[in-house]
Amino acid sequence: MTQYKINPSSSPPQTLVVALPVPAPAITAVAWPGSPKAQGAQCKTDISYSNGGGDGNIFLRVVNSAGNVLASIIQSVAAGETGTVSLFFNMPASDIIIYAQVGVGTTLTEQDGPRTIEVLLSIVTTLTLALSSPSVDPGETVAFSGQLTRADGQPSGIRTITVIDDVQGTVKATVSTDSNGNFSGSFTAPTATGTYYYASEFAGVTLVTYSLAPSSSAPKVIAVGVNFVLNIAAALVTGITLLTASLFSP
Repeated sequence: MTQYKINPSSSPPQTLVVALPVPAPAITAVAWPGSPKAQGAQCKTDISYSNGGGDGNIFLRVVNSAGNVLASIIQSVAAGETGTVSLFFNMPASDIIIYAQVGVGTTLTEQDGPRTIEVLLSIVTTLTLALSSPSVDPGETVAFSGQLTRADGQPSGIRTITVIDDVQGTVKATVSTDSNGNFSGSFTAPTATGTYYYASEFAGVTLVTYSLAPSSSAPKVIAVGVNFVLNIAAALVTGITLLTASLFSP
């Protein structure tokens, strides 16, 4: 009878590769910046996302129409996670078209947009101020007038103007212009004698599609308790009197 001996053996080792699920982000909502925006103003974009894949890092970003990244963030997310991130950029000098994007690594998984953000036109203004007199008595009423104008030549509309002590910064009067920018009013002069400086100010205003830039007038000087005209006249009279007396004196 023939006998066989079977030696022990084993198969070559096999490598088991387990692929872990990667994140699969999607955009669920976008809260875009308001429009228009002033040049240099902060623009906020809220991107809401959901992750249909595994744990890992995702990117969220805002880009312009040329593909330039305006704002971005790398966010660590868990499987099934949802959330919202806020991204910020500054408004350029002209209108801009933007997109919201999410992705993994270098791969873009979803994009929302486009959204156009218009730049807010800022119009330069000019302000004048005229006082009723260069000199007044202490506590006397000082009348003033002036005009607010726009660089584009259009009427300014009814705007608020303040008249201030240009040294101390205290408000002496607050008035409204008419639709063409003209204004007038009055304030009470200080009770202490001296020289004072006053200016008018416009704080600026932001409207729907444009803004009016702030402006202020050149300061105007007023003498309180010192009448320059009378003082000069008195000095001239005194000088003539003394001169005449010296000429005709024995």
